[in-house]
Amino acid sequence: GGTDGYDVACKRIDIKAADINIGDVYIGSADTIASNGGAGGIKLEPNDFYSFDINNLDNIWAEASAADCKLQFIYYT
Repeated sequence: GGTDGYDVACKRIDIKAADINIGDVYIGSADTIASNGGAGGIKLEPNDFYSFDINNLDNIWAEASAADCKLQFIYYT
């Protein structure tokens, strides 16, 4: 799903897949994460970390390969 409700202007975000995840999480935009369950975007395995420049948190989408996968993030304004 997307980050609906997180309409926050920012310059950069650091995202980390929780080390307790039992699956992978894919990070991208609405265009890279397929709504039919097909993954795209950047693959984060448990404990992986990724940073990128972005202008608003609501532009980020995530899809997990297993239930209950979690992400932690820090954004910079």
